Amino acid sequence: MTEPKESWHLDKKVPIALIGALMFQTAAFGVWMGSLQERVNMVEAWQGKNDRLDTRLSVVESQLGNVQAILLRIENKIDRSQP
Repeated sequence: MTEPKESWHLDKKVPIALIGALMFQTAAFGVWMGSLQERVNMVEAWQGKNDRLDTRLSVVESQLGNVQAILLRIENKIDRSQP
């Protein structure tokens, strides 16, 4: 009634070309995943640099607003001092 359990084995009907193709695809997938991880790391590093640039840009914008206010006051003083 119970069949004896056999361990897994590869049938001789499976062509070697199929086994080789599967191994090649697996290796190619590994290489592709490695390059994808490299690109993700580059994008994350670039994003980190851009976050710092964003902070610096907001500081420069506020300083530029202050400089514009000072220039307007200087311009007004020059206009008032001219006859």
